[in-house]
Amino acid sequence: MKKSAKAVFAAACALTMCLTAGCANKAEVVLPDGQTSQVELEKDGEVIDPFQYFDITFSGFNGFGSAVVNKKESCSFELDLSKQNDLSNGDKITVTVVTVADISPDVISPAYKEIEVTGLEEPQELDPFEGLELQFDGISPFTTVSFNTAGCDKVVADNIYFSTEANNLSDGDTFTVTAECLHSASELARWGYYIKNKTKEYTVDNPAKYITSVDEADFTQLNSDMDDYVEAEANATIGEFKLLGIYVREYHPHDTIGYFDARLAKVNGIEDMGGYLMSLKSANDMSSTGVYNKYYKLYRVDFSWANNGLSESGDGSVYTVIGIDNLYIDKDGNLKFGNGQDFSSDMLYYMSEMTEEELNSKHIVSEKGSYNVTEID
Repeated sequence: MKKSAKAVFAAACALTMCLTAGCANKAEVVLPDGQTSQVELEKDGEVIDPFQYFDITFSGFNGFGSAVVNKKESCSFELDLSKQNDLSNGDKITVTVVTVADISPDVISPAYKEIEVTGLEEPQELDPFEGLELQFDGISPFTTVSFNTAGCDKVVADNIYFSTEANNLSDGDTFTVTAECLHSASELARWGYYIKNKTKEYTVDNPAKYITSVDEADFTQLNSDMDDYVEAEANATIGEFKLLGIYVREYHPHDTIGYFDARLAKVNGIEDMGGYLMSLKSANDMSSTGVYNKYYKLYRVDFSWANNGLSESGDGSVYTVIGIDNLYIDKDGNLKFGNGQDFSSDMLYYMSEMTEEELNSKHIVSEKGSYNVTEID
């Protein structure tokens, strides 16, 4: 029997609906790979949009933001994000739907979505060197540097440490200071901060410094103190058998006199014979010598002696060097020496000989191997 055209048309329509609607609550959806699939409907005539159950927001700071997924109501889906942390504004991330119940993975549309990261705040740039105070210790050319962060931003003071590879610095030297975070850059950025400049150049400015020339300091007071010192030391031994370490007996014309018979009777005069400034040729030798420079003043002390037992007397002279080690100019321009104390006898020493030739040979010429020696009138 032939079917009418109307009946044929109706059957064709039914077949088409079965293919597109799935005949039994099915629908055609587009999958992530671009293919189509017939999927079961959760309820008649509707395809499930899983994204209606979620809000996706972004928090944190640009470059280190995070995606936050909030499920608004109970459903049978979860979302998988291609990237969730260390996000920047403008990043594209893919969100894929994952089914966690007995629903076929195809019963969803759309099954994935690409979203753009927006709304992240810009982190605050920190200048770690703002407010940083450098303290120079030691004496040039052996200056060291330390760091005081009391004037820095609290975030810097609490989370940044400073270092330099420079040591044994001299006045005018340039060196690099590095700022390092105690935490990772991402952790610091999550707090809303980032460090742009991690290094800065500094120059050693006006530290204490060892002198190499008498022109670098005013020696007037020191010279006066040294003159007073040798005079006091000489006069302190009147009546004793030694003058500035030399036995008075050495000037007696007879060998029969005992060392303790000839005594110092009188200091007749003290002549300033000039001096010498010595400074190390190589600063590296400081570790072995412990003395960067020396300031020597030479004196001739004329005296009279007497032998109380034999009623003998005579005159003589002693040559002596008064020495001071490690002279330097402090930060305020004051001349210091030794351990930085003011003039005192424990910063001084003397070396005496019977002749000027002996004095120069033993205590001046012998130093020229390691020190540059400058004579001072």
